[in-house]
Amino acid sequence: MFFDIDITTHNPRPELQRLKKLSLEEIQEESEHFQQIQVPNGAFYLGLDTNFQRIFVLFSNPFPLVYGEEVGKEVLDTTETNIINYTLVEPPQIPLDARHKEYEEWLLKNQQHCALPTSRCGIYHWGVWMAPGREDLGVVLTANQCDPSEHNQVYLSELLTSLNNVSHLKRLLLGAIDSTRRNLMKEAIVKLGSPLNQLWCHSNDECFSHRACLINLLSEPHINDGDLDWAMSTAMGVFEEGEFCIADIGRRFSYGRGSVSGIRGRQFIHFTRKWSGSRICLVSTMHRSVFQQAQNNKDSENTQPPLKRPRGKGKCPTDQPEVLPGPR
Repeated sequence: MFFDIDITTHNPRPELQRLKKLSLEEIQEESEHFQQIQVPNGAFYLGLDTNFQRIFVLFSNPFPLVYGEEVGKEVLDTTETNIINYTLVEPPQIPLDARHKEYEEWLLKNQQHCALPTSRCGIYHWGVWMAPGREDLGVVLTANQCDPSEHNQVYLSELLTSLNNVSHLKRLLLGAIDSTRRNLMKEAIVKLGSPLNQLWCHSNDECFSHRACLINLLSEPHINDGDLDWAMSTAMGVFEEGEFCIADIGRRFSYGRGSVSGIRGRQFIHFTRKWSGSRICLVSTMHRSVFQQAQNNKDSENTQPPLKRPRGKGKCPTDQPEVLPGPR
């Protein structure tokens, strides 16, 4: 599908400022008028600008295509179960940033997500980034990568190992839509150096340095200002609705379990409409600052040292859920 947008000159900020002034209900009502797109199972939707540049792609459940029907289902089921089990060991944090300013209202209207003892709401950041406000530290592990106690680090390591199945799928799909960018991202991770990578990277072919795992988190209109380019997302859970919206092109996409999307998130305003049920969204990307740091590393031995793991922050329930690596 072609859109009357030139990605080289498009400026999303004026429209973003307008949308930020709206309430959740107003955004819901306005996006109701977006053209609805339903992509058949196993098919994909590709959005192009006036210069044939790819700006958005949605794959409707590509897991069977990459892994086969049986293994693809097992990969999706196992990944979903592992994430849910990890929330019981190390509950996610509720965000406090402007991107989720209405999150408290969302939780109050959907209290099933925050009812103890099995509350599952919030966000994890895994991998490496430039810590917001502490860019002087260079590339460091994210806080959620460090937060778990030494005991719970075992569960996090096994979870991240299992997520490599989804990362492998996303790398293939990103290579199909933008192999040049995908390969540059892979090279950047190599340049970061093994002392840092060995604490979070579980594949020699990794091209995503940062994963955001959203547990029942409603994303309001935003752009991924700090990202290098593509953000690849996967929806999981048992839910209804929760369409993925792109305000710049006036489209809302059905985004069911197992769907994978790729968007140039720095340049296009996107958000999620309300849903019922329990929803997980795993977003994989790379920050511009991390990419630039990697380019500046003439020798991987000169990379920044990783952050030490804080001790005593994790929670150690008596009955630990089993977190399995899953199929590889």
